[in-house]
Amino acid sequence: MVPNLTKNLLSVNKLTNDFPFSVSFTDNNFIIQNTPTQKVVASGNHVDELYVLKRGHHVFSAVINKHNLCNSFDTWHARLGHVSSQIISMLNKKGILSLTSILLNPSLCVSCQKAKSHKLPFLTSNSRSQTISGLIHCNL
Repeated sequence: MVPNLTKNLLSVNKLTNDFPFSVSFTDNNFIIQNTPTQKVVASGNHVDELYVLKRGHHVFSAVINKHNLCNSFDTWHARLGHVSSQIISMLNKKGILSLTSILLNPSLCVSCQKAKSHKLPFLTSNSRSQTISGLIHCNL
């Protein structure tokens, strides 16, 4: 835990998994390259035990932001706290977010169904009793 840390952190693993980027570190600096083109999209220096991204890398920031804004209906539905399809559609129309795919039936979110359900359905039981009151089911 670092209570006085005031930096935005970037996961190198997530960055390289989500984008065609490679990251190279030295003892004093680092660079982020577009792997297919080998073009440097960002760089930074080693400062106080952290590698700090230099300001002014607009191409890098634009790619990251565009990627984060363009996701499926399911992803936005979950990120925004399981809001209705009307809200996501309105945000999409206003250009605040971008949908890569639209859920065919937005009412079939498992988490929403469980949250709105008063009780989960009972499972089929194969238990049988040989005497009266020999087997008691209880739903607590």
